[in-house]
Amino acid sequence: MIQARRFMKISMVATSALFLAAMNCGIQLRPLQSSLAKATVGKANAADDKVVFRFFDEEFVSGGFQYVYPEASRVFIPEESGHESEVSLQFDLEPADYSGGAVCLYNLLYDITPYYAAGALEFWIKGNEGGEIAWIALVDDEKADGKKTVVRVPCNNYGGITKEWHQVSIPLADFGKRGVYWDEKKRVEVPNKFDWDQVAEFRMEIKKGDNKKFRAWVDDIFICKDVYQPRQEKQEEYWDDQIETIASPSLPDKGIKPVKSLFKNNEDPVGRMISI
Repeated sequence: MIQARRFMKISMVATSALFLAAMNCGIQLRPLQSSLAKATVGKANAADDKVVFRFFDEEFVSGGFQYVYPEASRVFIPEESGHESEVSLQFDLEPADYSGGAVCLYNLLYDITPYYAAGALEFWIKGNEGGEIAWIALVDDEKADGKKTVVRVPCNNYGGITKEWHQVSIPLADFGKRGVYWDEKKRVEVPNKFDWDQVAEFRMEIKKGDNKKFRAWVDDIFICKDVYQPRQEKQEEYWDDQIETIASPSLPDKGIKPVKSLFKNNEDPVGRMISI
């Protein structure tokens, strides 16, 4: 019994000495990682393997920025608002108008063409009240043709917006290859081809009158590869993609002569030549 007590005392002294030595040497003792934590890390790494492009992940892509319309709307980064992270993007949009907020790339464009058939736009979202109605859009670069073309889908088709964080995954093919651009002179949206090799923005939009209030948070906005089974689409040729060559009208047959003159000397009262 005495030997057991002595062994316990010696063990405690040795442990204390080891702890003090570790502290003096600057060694930080850490608990072993649990199997659950290891599984979580493995899942995160697997998800990262599918990410090919990022719009927002704790911060904008280098040089990236936001813009909103109308001026009453806001998009900003509040502290302690993220999904399993420090921050997210807060969208305060104007429900009394057609409103939107965009995350824009700077001096950078994404060529998403290789991922169109099987890839996805994925992000985490939650609303202030739940049940908010919004549209999710991608926007191409306007420098190529002078038209900022948008492709959009309703968020409600992919789980909608709730009061709790949840992930939205939208097949890229659901956006389609045709979008619309805003014609300022006609004040209408005009159909146009979407340039999947020149994607410049992620955008969230609301329509006038769909919401009484609108506040939502969005985090981890990624383009991911190999999320869905590849979709085969029929190649369609649209009228504004077609190039037609119209032949010039043929010259009149020299053998055709006027049949009848209505006025003397083939002239009407105001001096024009008339023949039928």
